[in-house]
Amino acid sequence: MKPLYHNFFVFFLTFLLFLTFTLSGWLISSMREENQTLKQKYDNFTKQLFKIKIDPQTENCYDLLTKKIVQKNKFFSDGKTVDFIEEFNENEQLTKKTFFQIDGKTRNFTDIYDVHSHKIKTIFFRTDGKRQDRIIEYNQTNQLTTETIFQEDGKTVQKIIQKPYKAGMKNN
Repeated sequence: MKPLYHNFFVFFLTFLLFLTFTLSGWLISSMREENQTLKQKYDNFTKQLFKIKIDPQTENCYDLLTKKIVQKNKFFSDGKTVDFIEEFNENEQLTKKTFFQIDGKTRNFTDIYDVHSHKIKTIFFRTDGKRQDRIIEYNQTNQLTTETIFQEDGKTVQKIIQKPYKAGMKNN
């Protein structure tokens, strides 16, 4: 007859093997799920940027040296087509926000933020990707809206309209 501790030892080893296989299967499946939503992509050219897919509609890009966010990409519900891109400076302040049309390639308009003067400049684009004929600047410190209308060449100023505004309210 085998001693009691031998039976306990066999039972304990069997339990450990079962636990190891169960936990490893669970760990591998959870890692697969995590990798579907948290993908890291390294920039092979600069070796300084990496992207983390937060969820199917958000992707953050960080500078590897400073560990600060430099860009945030938002996607439409399909998770592939770009809705808008936010760009940040070294202090992680928003400097530029570019919105895209549903094709994800054609810019719709771009907001450029001057963090020192609190100006927001909006540049509109036509469906062919060329700059449209107007730029709207919101100067928060002066509470003034300046709309610059260009001729067809996109460079020659045709008219400048300035209107007072209050933050959060639209002008007609």
